[in-house]
Amino acid sequence: MPNHTLAVSFLLPVLVACSATSHDPHNEQNHEQVLFSALYSWSPALQETHAQTVDTQSTSDHSMGPSSADITSSVLSPTQAQSLALQQSPAIRAMLASQGIADAAYRQATLINNPGLSASALRPEDGGRWQTEFAINLGVLDWLTQGLRKQQASAEFRAAQSRVLDALSAELSSVSSTYFAAVAARQLDTQYQQAAETARLNAELARQLNEAGNLSELDWLRYDSEFARRQQAAQQSRFHADEALAALKLKLGMGFNSELVIPQVLPDTENEMLDINRLKTLSQNEDEFRQLLASAWEKRPDARLLRDSATMLQKRLGLQAQRFGMTEAGVGLVTERDSDGSNASGFEFDLSIPVFDQGQTTDAYVQAQLEQLAADKQTLELVIENQLGTSITRLLSLTSQIMQLRDEDIPRHQQMLDLALQEYNFMLTGAFDLLSVKQDQNENMIRYIGLLQQYWVEYARLMQFSANQEHHHD
Repeated sequence: MPNHTLAVSFLLPVLVACSATSHDPHNEQNHEQVLFSALYSWSPALQETHAQTVDTQSTSDHSMGPSSADITSSVLSPTQAQSLALQQSPAIRAMLASQGIADAAYRQATLINNPGLSASALRPEDGGRWQTEFAINLGVLDWLTQGLRKQQASAEFRAAQSRVLDALSAELSSVSSTYFAAVAARQLDTQYQQAAETARLNAELARQLNEAGNLSELDWLRYDSEFARRQQAAQQSRFHADEALAALKLKLGMGFNSELVIPQVLPDTENEMLDINRLKTLSQNEDEFRQLLASAWEKRPDARLLRDSATMLQKRLGLQAQRFGMTEAGVGLVTERDSDGSNASGFEFDLSIPVFDQGQTTDAYVQAQLEQLAADKQTLELVIENQLGTSITRLLSLTSQIMQLRDEDIPRHQQMLDLALQEYNFMLTGAFDLLSVKQDQNENMIRYIGLLQQYWVEYARLMQFSANQEHHHD
C-alpha cells in the first residue's frame, strides 16, 4: 500500500539515526587503560615499573599485562609489588570489572529508546471485511533531552571511574604497607634468631660452669630460663614472618605455596627516606603545607569522586528541568483500513501531562544530595588536612628516632661489643659480659627494625594521603 510505503520511508532515516546514536568515541577506549592512565598520574613510579614489565611480557609472548614470573623470580620492590597486584589480584580485577559495568551503563544511558509498533484488527458484528489499524511511534522526549542525557551519563561514568580509582589507590597503598610489614617481619626474625642463639650460648656456658662448681644451680637455671624465653620468641617471630609473607601473597593474588622473593632487610639509607628538613618545612611552614594540601585535594581520588558526583547531580537537575515534568512524549504514524476498504493514514502525538507529578520529589532528592555532598566536601577537607598533618608529624618523630639509633646508639653498641671482645681475648672480662653486650646490641637492632617498619608504613600512608605528590620531593 502506498501509505504503508510512505510511513516506512518516513521512519527509516529515524531508525538509522537511532542506531547511530549508540556510537560514541568515549566507549572506544578500554576502560582499564583509562584507569591505568589515572593510576600512572597518581604514581609515576608505578607507571615506569608497569611499563617495563608490560614491554618484557609483550616481547616474550605478545600477551597483555606484566610478567609475574619475571617479578617473582627476583627480589621484589614496593612498586613491583603494586604492579604484580594490578596484574593478578582478584580484588583488583573485581574493581576493574565494576568499571566495565559502569561503561555498559553509560552505553545504555546514551541510547534512544526503541520505537513501538501497535496493531489492531476489528471484525464487524454483521460480518464483512476486517477493520485494521497499524501504528508505529517513537518517543520524542529522548530526542529533546539527548544532549543532556549524554552529559549526565558521562558524569555518572566519571563518578564511577573515580570511585574505582579511589578503591584501587587504597588497595595499592595497602599492598605497600603489607609489603613493608613482610620485609620487617623477615628482618626481625633474623634478629630474634640471633638473640636466641646468644641466649643458648649463655645457657650452655652457665651449665658448664655449674658442672665445674663455679656457678650456682640457681644462676644456671636463670640463664636456662632466659634461653627458653628467647627460643619461644624466636619461634613466634618465625611464625610472624611466614604469616606476613602469606598476607603479602594474598594481596598479590598468589597462592600460599607460591614462590616470592622479598628483601631480607628494610631500606634504611638516608637517600631513601624523606629528608628531615623537608618534613620540618612541611610541619612548620604554613604556605608549604597549604600547597601540599591543595595538590592533594586536586589529585586524590576521593576528592575527585566528590567533584564528579556533584557534576553528575547538576546534570541530573538540568535534565529534569528540560523535561518540564513530563515522563513520556512521543510521535507516531498511523495507517488504518476501514471495513469498507478505504484507507486512512496520519500522525499521532501523545504525552504525559504533569498534573500530579511535576518532578518535585526528584528535584528535592537531588538538592538534598547536593547539600550532603557539600557537607561531605567540608568533612573531607578537614580529614585530608588532619591526615597530612598527623602523618608528617609522625614521620618527623620516627625519622629523628631512626637517625639517633642508626647514627649514635647502634655504632656505640658496636664499639662496646668490639671493646668487650678485646677485653675477653685478654681475659679482662668474662664470657657472660661479652654475651650480655651482644644481647643489648640485638635489642637495639630489634627496636631499630620496629621503627623502620613504622616509618615505611607511615610513608605509604603519606603517599596515599597526598596522592603521591610528596613522592616528587624525595
